[in-house]
Amino acid sequence: MVSKIKFITNIIKGKIIRKRIKLNPNVLLTENRDDIRYMVDFLREVIEKGADPKKTIFYQFISDIDKNFYYQPNKTVKEFLDLYKKSAKEGIKGKIPIMGFKDPFVKTRWFFCGNSFIKYIRNTTGYQLYDDASYVIYNDNTLRYVIPKTKLSQQAAYKLAIAIYLKYKSIPCVLLEFDEENYYALNCTEFIKEKKDIYKFLINDDKLRNFCHELNAIYMKRLKIKTDGSDKICFYQSFKKLKINGARDTEKRFKIYSLDKLLTKKHDVLDIGSNPGFFSLYCSKYVNSIDGIEPNKSCVEVSNYTKKFLGITNCNFYETTIEKFKTKKKYDIVFSFAVHRYMKTSLEEYLRRIYDLLKKEGFLLLESHTIKKFYSGWFTNCISTLYSAEELSFTKTVNDLVDKGLFKIVNYGFSYDGGENFNSKRMFYLLKKI
Repeated sequence: MVSKIKFITNIIKGKIIRKRIKLNPNVLLTENRDDIRYMVDFLREVIEKGADPKKTIFYQFISDIDKNFYYQPNKTVKEFLDLYKKSAKEGIKGKIPIMGFKDPFVKTRWFFCGNSFIKYIRNTTGYQLYDDASYVIYNDNTLRYVIPKTKLSQQAAYKLAIAIYLKYKSIPCVLLEFDEENYYALNCTEFIKEKKDIYKFLINDDKLRNFCHELNAIYMKRLKIKTDGSDKICFYQSFKKLKINGARDTEKRFKIYSLDKLLTKKHDVLDIGSNPGFFSLYCSKYVNSIDGIEPNKSCVEVSNYTKKFLGITNCNFYETTIEKFKTKKKYDIVFSFAVHRYMKTSLEEYLRRIYDLLKKEGFLLLESHTIKKFYSGWFTNCISTLYSAEELSFTKTVNDLVDKGLFKIVNYGFSYDGGENFNSKRMFYLLKKI
Protein backbone atom coordinates (compact mmCIF):
# COMPACT_ATOMS: atom_id res chain seq x y z
CA MET A 1 0.00 0.00 0.00
CA VAL A 2 2.75 2.44 0.98
CA SER A 3 4.72 1.83 -2.21
CA LYS A 4 1.64 2.49 -4.36
CA ILE A 5 0.94 5.79 -2.62
CA LYS A 6 4.59 6.84 -2.91
CA PHE A 7 4.57 5.92 -6.59
CA ILE A 8 1.45 7.99 -7.25
CA THR A 9 2.84 10.87 -5.23
CA ASN A 10 6.00 10.88 -7.30
CA ILE A 11 4.03 10.89 -10.56
CA ILE A 12 2.10 14.01 -9.74
CA LYS A 13 5.18 15.73 -8.31
CA GLY A 14 3.95 17.41 -5.20
CA LYS A 15 0.28 17.86 -6.02
CA ILE A 16 -0.60 15.76 -3.00
CA ILE A 17 0.50 16.33 0.59
CA ARG A 18 0.17 13.49 3.07
CA LYS A 19 0.35 14.45 6.72
CA ARG A 20 -0.54 12.55 9.87
CA ILE A 21 -2.70 14.42 12.35
CA LYS A 22 -5.19 13.73 15.15
CA LEU A 23 -8.67 15.24 15.24
CA ASN A 24 -11.79 15.17 17.36
CA PRO A 25 -14.14 12.94 15.28
CA ASN A 26 -16.99 15.46 15.62
CA VAL A 27 -14.96 17.92 13.54
CA LEU A 28 -15.48 15.59 10.56
CA LEU A 29 -19.24 15.39 11.05
CA THR A 30 -19.85 18.15 8.50
CA GLU A 31 -23.24 19.42 7.30
CA ASN A 32 -23.11 17.37 4.10
CA ARG A 33 -22.76 14.02 5.91
CA ASP A 34 -26.06 13.23 7.60
CA ASP A 35 -25.49 9.62 6.58
CA ILE A 36 -22.87 9.41 9.33
CA ARG A 37 -25.35 10.77 11.88
CA TYR A 38 -27.70 7.94 10.92
CA MET A 39 -24.85 5.45 11.26
CA VAL A 40 -24.37 6.65 14.84
CA ASP A 41 -28.14 6.45 15.46
CA PHE A 42 -28.08 2.95 13.99
CA LEU A 43 -25.49 1.83 16.53
CA ARG A 44 -27.52 3.32 19.39
CA GLU A 45 -30.78 1.71 18.25
CA VAL A 46 -29.38 -1.73 17.44
CA ILE A 47 -26.78 -2.10 20.21
CA GLU A 48 -28.55 -0.32 23.07
CA LYS A 49 -32.22 -0.96 22.22
CA GLY A 50 -31.99 -4.21 20.25
CA ALA A 51 -33.84 -2.69 17.27
CA ASP A 52 -34.28 -4.59 14.01
CA PRO A 53 -31.57 -3.20 11.67
CA LYS A 54 -34.08 -3.16 8.81
CA LYS A 55 -36.21 -0.68 10.75
CA THR A 56 -33.58 2.06 10.79
CA ILE A 57 -33.10 5.01 8.44
CA PHE A 58 -29.51 3.89 7.90
CA TYR A 59 -30.69 0.55 6.48
CA GLN A 60 -33.13 2.30 4.13
CA PHE A 61 -30.32 4.56 2.96
CA ILE A 62 -27.77 1.85 2.14
CA SER A 63 -30.36 -0.29 0.33
CA ASP A 64 -31.63 2.68 -1.72
CA ILE A 65 -30.58 2.77 -5.39
CA ASP A 66 -31.82 6.32 -6.06
CA LYS A 67 -28.52 7.71 -4.77
CA ASN A 68 -26.71 6.04 -7.72
CA PHE A 69 -24.72 3.58 -5.62
CA TYR A 70 -25.91 0.48 -3.82
CA TYR A 71 -24.63 -1.57 -0.90
CA GLN A 72 -25.85 -5.07 -0.19
CA PRO A 73 -27.64 -4.03 3.02
CA ASN A 74 -27.52 -7.28 5.01
CA LYS A 75 -23.86 -7.84 4.21
CA THR A 76 -22.97 -4.22 4.97
CA VAL A 77 -24.83 -4.23 8.30
CA LYS A 78 -22.99 -7.40 9.35
CA GLU A 79 -19.61 -5.94 8.39
CA PHE A 80 -20.44 -2.68 10.18
CA LEU A 81 -21.45 -4.42 13.41
CA ASP A 82 -18.41 -6.73 13.22
CA LEU A 83 -16.19 -3.69 12.78
CA TYR A 84 -17.85 -2.03 15.78
CA LYS A 85 -17.26 -5.07 18.00
CA LYS A 86 -13.63 -5.25 16.94
CA SER A 87 -13.11 -1.50 17.38
CA ALA A 88 -14.73 -1.54 20.83
CA LYS A 89 -12.11 -4.07 21.94
CA GLU A 90 -9.04 -3.00 20.01
CA GLY A 91 -9.68 0.61 19.07
CA ILE A 92 -9.99 2.13 15.58
CA LYS A 93 -7.37 0.53 13.36
CA GLY A 94 -5.69 2.50 10.60
CA LYS A 95 -5.76 6.20 9.87
CA ILE A 96 -8.92 7.85 8.58
CA PRO A 97 -8.29 9.70 5.29
CA ILE A 98 -9.46 13.30 5.24
CA MET A 99 -9.24 16.26 2.89
CA GLY A 100 -7.97 19.68 3.83
CA PHE A 101 -9.76 22.68 2.30
CA LYS A 102 -8.51 26.26 2.32
CA ASP A 103 -11.34 27.91 0.38
CA PRO A 104 -14.29 29.37 2.37
CA PHE A 105 -16.68 27.02 0.57
CA VAL A 106 -16.57 23.35 -0.36
CA LYS A 107 -18.13 21.92 -3.52
CA THR A 108 -20.39 18.98 -2.79
CA ARG A 109 -22.29 16.66 -5.11
CA TRP A 110 -25.10 14.15 -4.81
CA PHE A 111 -27.18 12.10 -7.23
CA PHE A 112 -30.93 11.65 -7.22
CA CYS A 113 -32.48 9.21 -9.69
CA GLY A 114 -29.66 9.60 -12.18
CA ASN A 115 -29.44 13.40 -12.00
CA SER A 116 -26.38 15.10 -10.56
CA PHE A 117 -26.73 18.08 -8.21
CA ILE A 118 -24.06 20.44 -6.87
CA LYS A 119 -24.12 22.62 -3.79
CA TYR A 120 -21.49 24.79 -2.14
CA ILE A 121 -21.39 24.53 1.64
CA ARG A 122 -19.53 26.74 4.10
CA ASN A 123 -16.12 25.42 5.07
CA THR A 124 -16.50 25.66 8.85
CA THR A 125 -13.84 23.13 9.92
CA GLY A 126 -11.35 23.09 7.05
CA TYR A 127 -11.76 19.32 6.66
CA GLN A 128 -13.86 16.78 4.81
CA LEU A 129 -14.03 13.05 5.29
CA TYR A 130 -12.49 11.23 2.33
CA ASP A 131 -14.14 7.85 1.79
CA ASP A 132 -14.08 7.35 -1.99
CA ALA A 133 -11.64 4.53 -1.26
CA SER A 134 -10.01 3.98 -4.64
CA TYR A 135 -7.38 5.73 -6.66
CA VAL A 136 -7.41 7.22 -10.14
CA ILE A 137 -5.03 9.57 -11.94
CA TYR A 138 -6.81 11.75 -14.47
CA ASN A 139 -5.32 12.98 -17.75
CA ASP A 140 -4.39 16.33 -16.22
CA ASN A 141 -2.35 14.44 -13.60
CA THR A 142 -4.76 15.47 -10.86
CA LEU A 143 -4.97 12.81 -8.19
CA ARG A 144 -8.53 12.36 -6.97
CA TYR A 145 -8.52 9.05 -5.11
CA VAL A 146 -5.56 7.63 -3.20
CA ILE A 147 -6.81 5.03 -0.74
CA PRO A 148 -6.92 1.41 -2.00
CA LYS A 149 -10.41 -0.09 -1.92
CA THR A 150 -11.51 -1.93 1.23
CA LYS A 151 -14.65 -3.63 2.49
CA LEU A 152 -17.57 -1.23 2.58
CA SER A 153 -17.80 -1.16 6.36
CA GLN A 154 -14.09 -0.40 6.67
CA GLN A 155 -14.38 2.83 4.76
CA ALA A 156 -13.82 6.10 6.55
CA ALA A 157 -17.48 6.92 7.23
CA TYR A 158 -18.06 3.71 9.19
CA LYS A 159 -14.92 4.17 11.26
CA LEU A 160 -15.84 7.76 11.99
CA ALA A 161 -19.38 6.80 13.09
CA ILE A 162 -17.95 4.19 15.45
CA ALA A 163 -15.48 6.70 16.91
CA ILE A 164 -18.31 9.20 17.54
CA TYR A 165 -20.51 6.53 19.09
CA LEU A 166 -17.68 5.39 21.38
CA LYS A 167 -17.07 9.07 22.29
CA TYR A 168 -13.44 9.15 21.24
CA LYS A 169 -11.80 12.50 21.91
CA SER A 170 -9.40 12.10 19.01
CA ILE A 171 -8.74 9.76 16.09
CA PRO A 172 -5.64 9.29 13.91
CA CYS A 173 -6.10 10.74 10.43
CA VAL A 174 -4.07 11.12 7.25
CA LEU A 175 -4.52 14.56 5.70
CA LEU A 176 -4.61 14.70 1.92
CA GLU A 177 -4.34 18.07 0.21
CA PHE A 178 -4.49 18.57 -3.56
CA ASP A 179 -6.33 20.41 -6.31
CA GLU A 180 -9.67 21.47 -4.79
CA GLU A 181 -11.08 22.60 -8.15
CA ASN A 182 -11.50 19.02 -9.37
CA TYR A 183 -12.89 17.52 -6.19
CA TYR A 184 -16.52 17.24 -5.09
CA ALA A 185 -17.17 16.16 -1.55
CA LEU A 186 -19.99 13.65 -1.09
CA ASN A 187 -23.28 15.21 0.01
CA CYS A 188 -25.66 12.66 1.52
CA THR A 189 -27.57 15.27 3.54
CA GLU A 190 -29.42 16.74 0.57
CA PHE A 191 -30.30 13.28 -0.75
CA ILE A 192 -31.64 12.14 2.62
CA LYS A 193 -33.80 15.28 2.85
CA GLU A 194 -35.62 14.10 -0.27
CA LYS A 195 -36.06 10.55 0.99
CA LYS A 196 -36.50 10.88 4.75
CA ASP A 197 -40.32 10.81 4.72
CA ILE A 198 -40.31 7.70 2.51
CA TYR A 199 -37.76 6.04 4.80
CA LYS A 200 -39.97 6.70 7.84
CA PHE A 201 -42.98 5.29 6.00
CA LEU A 202 -41.10 2.13 5.02
CA ILE A 203 -39.86 1.59 8.57
CA ASN A 204 -43.48 1.30 9.69
CA ASP A 205 -44.75 -0.80 6.78
CA ASP A 206 -43.13 -4.24 6.93
CA LYS A 207 -44.75 -5.57 3.75
CA LEU A 208 -43.86 -2.62 1.52
CA ARG A 209 -40.39 -2.23 3.04
CA ASN A 210 -39.48 -5.87 2.40
CA PHE A 211 -40.86 -5.61 -1.13
CA CYS A 212 -38.77 -2.50 -1.93
CA HIS A 213 -35.59 -4.04 -0.50
CA GLU A 214 -36.08 -7.23 -2.49
CA LEU A 215 -36.97 -5.30 -5.65
CA ASN A 216 -33.74 -3.28 -5.45
CA ALA A 217 -31.73 -6.46 -4.88
CA ILE A 218 -33.33 -8.14 -7.92
CA TYR A 219 -32.59 -5.12 -10.10
CA MET A 220 -28.98 -4.82 -8.95
CA LYS A 221 -28.27 -8.55 -9.20
CA ARG A 222 -28.09 -8.57 -12.98
CA LEU A 223 -27.47 -4.93 -13.77
CA LYS A 224 -24.04 -4.35 -15.31
CA ILE A 225 -22.47 -1.37 -13.57
CA LYS A 226 -19.86 0.68 -15.37
CA THR A 227 -16.76 1.78 -13.51
CA ASP A 228 -16.28 5.21 -15.07
CA GLY A 229 -19.02 6.94 -13.08
CA SER A 230 -21.30 7.42 -16.10
CA ASP A 231 -23.81 4.74 -15.17
CA LYS A 232 -27.24 5.43 -13.75
CA ILE A 233 -28.46 2.61 -11.57
CA CYS A 234 -31.81 4.03 -10.47
CA PHE A 235 -35.14 2.83 -11.87
CA TYR A 236 -36.06 4.49 -15.15
CA GLN A 237 -39.70 4.95 -14.11
CA SER A 238 -41.39 5.98 -10.87
CA PHE A 239 -44.26 4.25 -9.07
CA LYS A 240 -45.51 6.52 -6.30
CA LYS A 241 -48.00 3.96 -4.98
CA LEU A 242 -45.01 1.76 -4.08
CA LYS A 243 -42.83 4.67 -2.87
CA ILE A 244 -40.52 4.13 -5.84
CA ASN A 245 -38.80 7.15 -7.37
CA GLY A 246 -37.38 7.03 -10.85
CA ALA A 247 -35.58 9.04 -13.49
CA ARG A 248 -38.96 9.64 -15.17
CA ASP A 249 -42.24 10.44 -13.42
CA THR A 250 -44.79 7.79 -14.48
CA GLU A 251 -47.82 9.55 -13.09
CA LYS A 252 -46.90 12.92 -14.60
CA ARG A 253 -46.19 11.37 -18.02
CA PHE A 254 -49.55 9.57 -17.96
CA LYS A 255 -51.28 12.96 -17.64
CA ILE A 256 -49.06 14.71 -20.22
CA TYR A 257 -49.87 12.02 -22.81
CA SER A 258 -53.61 12.38 -21.93
CA LEU A 259 -53.88 8.61 -21.54
CA ASP A 260 -56.78 8.99 -19.15
CA LYS A 261 -58.81 10.13 -22.18
CA LEU A 262 -57.42 7.53 -24.59
CA LEU A 263 -57.34 4.22 -22.73
CA THR A 264 -60.44 2.09 -22.20
CA LYS A 265 -61.16 -1.31 -20.68
CA LYS A 266 -61.54 -2.72 -24.22
CA HIS A 267 -57.99 -1.89 -25.27
CA ASP A 268 -55.10 -4.33 -25.70
CA VAL A 269 -51.78 -2.49 -25.39
CA LEU A 270 -48.17 -3.24 -26.34
CA ASP A 271 -45.37 -1.41 -24.51
CA ILE A 272 -42.09 -1.63 -26.47
CA GLY A 273 -39.12 -1.20 -24.15
CA SER A 274 -41.12 -1.55 -20.93
CA ASN A 275 -37.99 -1.22 -18.73
CA PRO A 276 -38.99 -2.02 -15.08
CA GLY A 277 -42.63 -2.24 -16.19
CA PHE A 278 -43.95 0.42 -13.81
CA PHE A 279 -45.56 2.45 -16.60
CA SER A 280 -47.26 -0.66 -17.99
CA LEU A 281 -48.44 -1.73 -14.54
CA TYR A 282 -49.75 1.75 -13.79
CA CYS A 283 -51.76 1.70 -17.06
CA SER A 284 -53.09 -1.83 -16.47
CA LYS A 285 -56.11 -0.67 -14.47
CA TYR A 286 -57.33 1.33 -17.47
CA VAL A 287 -57.09 -1.38 -20.18
CA ASN A 288 -58.08 -4.95 -20.99
CA SER A 289 -54.50 -6.20 -21.30
CA ILE A 290 -50.96 -4.96 -21.72
CA ASP A 291 -47.85 -6.75 -22.98
CA GLY A 292 -44.38 -5.41 -22.26
CA ILE A 293 -41.30 -6.16 -24.38
CA GLU A 294 -37.94 -5.66 -22.67
CA PRO A 295 -34.53 -7.22 -23.50
CA ASN A 296 -33.02 -6.53 -20.05
CA LYS A 297 -33.50 -9.65 -17.92
CA SER A 298 -33.17 -7.72 -14.67
CA CYS A 299 -35.95 -5.32 -15.68
CA VAL A 300 -38.25 -8.19 -16.64
CA GLU A 301 -37.67 -9.83 -13.25
CA VAL A 302 -38.51 -6.51 -11.56
CA SER A 303 -41.68 -6.20 -13.67
CA ASN A 304 -42.90 -9.68 -12.80
CA TYR A 305 -42.03 -9.35 -9.10
CA THR A 306 -43.95 -6.04 -8.92
CA LYS A 307 -46.87 -7.49 -10.88
CA LYS A 308 -47.11 -10.40 -8.43
CA PHE A 309 -46.88 -8.10 -5.39
CA LEU A 310 -49.73 -5.94 -6.70
CA GLY A 311 -51.82 -8.92 -7.78
CA ILE A 312 -52.15 -7.64 -11.36
CA THR A 313 -53.28 -10.32 -13.82
CA ASN A 314 -53.71 -8.49 -17.14
CA CYS A 315 -50.00 -7.74 -17.74
CA ASN A 316 -47.41 -9.98 -19.40
CA PHE A 317 -43.73 -9.19 -19.79
CA TYR A 318 -41.43 -10.74 -22.37
CA GLU A 319 -37.65 -10.79 -22.30
CA THR A 320 -37.09 -10.05 -25.98
CA THR A 321 -36.75 -7.32 -28.59
CA ILE A 322 -39.31 -6.07 -31.08
CA GLU A 323 -37.29 -7.72 -33.86
CA LYS A 324 -37.59 -11.14 -32.21
CA PHE A 325 -41.08 -10.71 -30.77
CA LYS A 326 -43.48 -13.13 -32.44
CA THR A 327 -47.21 -12.81 -32.01
CA LYS A 328 -50.42 -13.15 -34.00
CA LYS A 329 -52.08 -10.64 -31.71
CA LYS A 330 -53.08 -7.20 -32.97
CA TYR A 331 -53.07 -4.25 -30.58
CA ASP A 332 -55.35 -1.27 -30.12
CA ILE A 333 -52.49 0.88 -28.83
CA VAL A 334 -48.69 0.63 -28.97
CA PHE A 335 -46.38 2.59 -26.67
CA SER A 336 -42.91 3.43 -27.98
CA PHE A 337 -41.18 5.71 -25.50
CA ALA A 338 -37.65 6.80 -26.50
CA VAL A 339 -36.55 3.37 -27.74
CA HIS A 340 -36.23 3.65 -31.54
CA ARG A 341 -32.55 4.64 -31.39
CA TYR A 342 -31.73 1.22 -29.99
CA MET A 343 -33.31 -0.63 -32.91
CA LYS A 344 -31.16 -2.22 -35.62
CA THR A 345 -33.40 -0.79 -38.31
CA SER A 346 -34.20 2.75 -39.43
CA LEU A 347 -36.95 4.67 -37.68
CA GLU A 348 -39.21 4.30 -40.72
CA GLU A 349 -38.71 0.51 -40.86
CA TYR A 350 -39.36 0.32 -37.11
CA LEU A 351 -42.62 2.28 -37.44
CA ARG A 352 -43.75 0.07 -40.31
CA ARG A 353 -43.22 -2.95 -38.01
CA ILE A 354 -45.45 -1.27 -35.42
CA TYR A 355 -48.00 -0.49 -38.15
CA ASP A 356 -48.33 -4.24 -38.81
CA LEU A 357 -48.93 -4.90 -35.08
CA LEU A 358 -51.79 -2.43 -34.83
CA LYS A 359 -55.46 -3.13 -35.37
CA LYS A 360 -57.32 -1.07 -37.93
CA GLU A 361 -57.52 2.50 -36.63
CA GLY A 362 -55.19 1.55 -33.76
CA PHE A 363 -53.06 4.17 -32.01
CA LEU A 364 -49.30 4.61 -31.70
CA LEU A 365 -47.98 6.80 -28.89
CA LEU A 366 -44.47 7.59 -30.10
CA GLU A 367 -41.91 9.53 -28.06
CA SER A 368 -38.55 10.88 -29.20
CA HIS A 369 -35.25 10.60 -27.40
CA THR A 370 -33.89 13.76 -25.78
CA ILE A 371 -34.04 16.67 -28.22
CA LYS A 372 -32.86 19.51 -25.97
CA LYS A 373 -31.11 19.83 -22.66
CA PHE A 374 -30.75 23.03 -20.68
CA TYR A 375 -29.70 24.26 -17.27
CA SER A 376 -31.78 26.52 -15.06
CA GLY A 377 -30.57 29.64 -13.29
CA TRP A 378 -28.13 31.73 -15.24
CA PHE A 379 -27.65 28.86 -17.71
CA THR A 380 -31.31 29.12 -18.79
CA ASN A 381 -31.83 28.62 -22.53
CA CYS A 382 -28.22 27.53 -23.07
CA ILE A 383 -29.38 24.87 -25.51
CA SER A 384 -27.03 22.34 -27.07
CA THR A 385 -27.30 22.04 -30.85
CA LEU A 386 -26.15 18.43 -30.55
CA TYR A 387 -29.71 17.40 -29.78
CA SER A 388 -31.47 19.14 -32.68
CA ALA A 389 -30.67 16.30 -35.11
CA GLU A 390 -32.94 13.93 -33.16
CA GLU A 391 -35.86 16.37 -33.41
CA LEU A 392 -35.39 16.95 -37.15
CA SER A 393 -35.08 13.24 -37.96
CA PHE A 394 -37.96 12.31 -35.68
CA THR A 395 -40.46 14.84 -37.03
CA LYS A 396 -39.40 14.28 -40.65
CA THR A 397 -39.93 10.50 -40.45
CA VAL A 398 -43.33 10.90 -38.80
CA ASN A 399 -44.48 13.44 -41.39
CA ASP A 400 -43.20 11.25 -44.22
CA LEU A 401 -45.34 8.31 -43.01
CA VAL A 402 -48.31 10.65 -42.63
CA ASP A 403 -47.80 11.86 -46.21
CA LYS A 404 -47.64 8.22 -47.38
CA GLY A 405 -51.04 7.58 -45.82
CA LEU A 406 -50.01 5.17 -43.05
CA PHE A 407 -50.88 7.36 -40.07
CA LYS A 408 -52.58 10.59 -39.20
CA ILE A 409 -51.52 12.85 -36.34
CA VAL A 410 -54.12 13.00 -33.55
CA ASN A 411 -52.07 14.90 -30.98
CA TYR A 412 -48.52 15.94 -30.19
CA GLY A 413 -46.63 17.66 -27.40
CA PHE A 414 -43.53 17.75 -25.24
CA SER A 415 -42.46 16.19 -21.97
CA TYR A 416 -39.69 17.22 -19.59
CA ASP A 417 -37.64 15.07 -17.28
CA GLY A 418 -34.89 15.74 -14.81
CA GLY A 419 -34.03 17.31 -11.54
CA GLU A 420 -34.16 20.77 -10.15
CA ASN A 421 -31.21 22.12 -12.16
CA PHE A 422 -31.17 19.87 -15.22
CA ASN A 423 -33.92 19.04 -17.66
CA SER A 424 -34.34 17.08 -20.86
CA LYS A 425 -37.02 17.79 -23.41
CA ARG A 426 -38.71 15.10 -25.51
CA MET A 427 -41.37 15.26 -28.21
CA PHE A 428 -44.26 12.85 -28.62
CA TYR A 429 -46.92 12.11 -31.22
CA LEU A 430 -50.18 10.27 -30.89
CA LEU A 431 -50.68 8.67 -34.31
CA LYS A 432 -53.71 6.80 -35.64
CA LYS A 433 -53.35 4.01 -38.18
CA ILE A 434 -55.23 4.68 -41.40
